[in-house]
Amino acid sequence: MFSLKQKFNIILSKGVIIVLLLTLLMPFFLAFNTTEQALSIERQSSNPQRNQNQTTNTQLSTGQENIVKRARQVFEFEWTPLRDIRMLDNMGTYRAGITIRGIPYGFPNESNYVPFNTSLADFLRESRNINSNLYTTQAFRIQDRNRELDGLRELYPELDNNGLIELILSFDETSEYSIYVSSSPFFSLDCSAFVSWAWGLERRLMTSALSTVADDMGNSIQNLQVGDALNKASDHVLLITDVKRNTRGNVTAVEVMEQYFRGTLRRTYGDDSEFTLHDFNSRYIDRGFTILRYTNRDDVVYVHDCVVPIDNDFCRNCFSPQTIYMLARVLRVNPDSEIQYLIYRSYLLLSR
Repeated sequence: MFSLKQKFNIILSKGVIIVLLLTLLMPFFLAFNTTEQALSIERQSSNPQRNQNQTTNTQLSTGQENIVKRARQVFEFEWTPLRDIRMLDNMGTYRAGITIRGIPYGFPNESNYVPFNTSLADFLRESRNINSNLYTTQAFRIQDRNRELDGLRELYPELDNNGLIELILSFDETSEYSIYVSSSPFFSLDCSAFVSWAWGLERRLMTSALSTVADDMGNSIQNLQVGDALNKASDHVLLITDVKRNTRGNVTAVEVMEQYFRGTLRRTYGDDSEFTLHDFNSRYIDRGFTILRYTNRDDVVYVHDCVVPIDNDFCRNCFSPQTIYMLARVLRVNPDSEIQYLIYRSYLLLSR
């Protein structure tokens, strides 16, 4: 048997041997590790595609962020029809009982553009009234590009605008008057009104007039910035809500929001999405759309709306004090504490 002193000497000698071995092998480990790092760097630098695909985030101004938030107010707004509602020119139907995201597409009277003259809260209230004009009336607009309507006014001076619409609708296809009459939901929103709202304009501007408040940035996809609009006068306009670029600054993905025939849409082109940048160019750039950048872009203000709180930005006015205090009493919590925001959120979800 080894004595305690002998055991200690054996352990000490083994420890010395291990230290010596590590000292001898350390340069080889360091050399190997350095070589691996060098090879890794070399592989990265020899694979420009890998570096190029890495995206960078572009810092947005407060105005750009507010433009996106205002657009989201329309896109994220939800409502449920009590009755079927015909879409623009009977191109489909908003079905009763099926929750809809966004505002119906259409060309209503100026006082019924949502959310300009009819607020989101007003629209939600109308959607919950079975006798509302939203369910009982279609809005009509005459498109008189060839000024044929002037001749009709001379022939039928006793008719007002509604009378002329009924007269035109009674004509058959062989009539000499080929005026196009568009029918749409009584409360609705078209593409240029959607962009006008997102830009914080005081009133709706048509696609032919948006250029009066914006700078023409050409039609290169590389010029796109968040908050820009892609516009083709007398045709269509949509909003750019996100742009991703690689480390070289080249666009790799574009997100758009637009008011289209079936309502408010959001779509992404590029990266791993369903649609490619080639689709984006074919659909817009190659068809003559121009990039418009709102002149006062960085001054756009976002105003919270309790009907559609963006990113759960609930406020104390989102619900009546009576409701808050009632729920707080049931839950035995202080209604003036932060827990009330959880109550707001739960009540909001239940109310929808």
